[in-house]
Amino acid sequence: MKFLIWLLILGALLWVGRQGHDAWLRVKKAPKDQTTVIRPGAAKSGETPAPAEGPLPGMPESLESGFQNAKSRGPTPLKQWLDQNRRLIRDPRLAAIELDYVVLIGTVNRGEARRVLNELAARLPSDSPVYDRFKKLHDSFR
Repeated sequence: MKFLIWLLILGALLWVGRQGHDAWLRVKKAPKDQTTVIRPGAAKSGETPAPAEGPLPGMPESLESGFQNAKSRGPTPLKQWLDQNRRLIRDPRLAAIELDYVVLIGTVNRGEARRVLNELAARLPSDSPVYDRFKKLHDSFR
């Protein structure tokens, strides 16, 4: 009987080791260019707000490359780009871009993130395609 218990323990340890090794290999093979952004409140809620799927209406296609470039450079260039092009962009795309800005600036300046979210709360209708993302971010920055 003692031998059977030791055999089960050894089998369980081997199985756990194999699972850990497989997980480590998956992480090791993941692309190196993926960056992980830790969003405030994500640990509490267990989920991170994700951008809305698909292109949203409200922004001319000619601005897309400039937006992607500014977004990849960080919160300050994105804010400058947004200030320059705000008059050409309409909701819901404007709201989605502002939410991207909130995610970028939130780790550096929570007050600015709250200010932008409060402005969005005043103008964003509950039937907007980005409302769920807004609500999750708004709740996490309280």
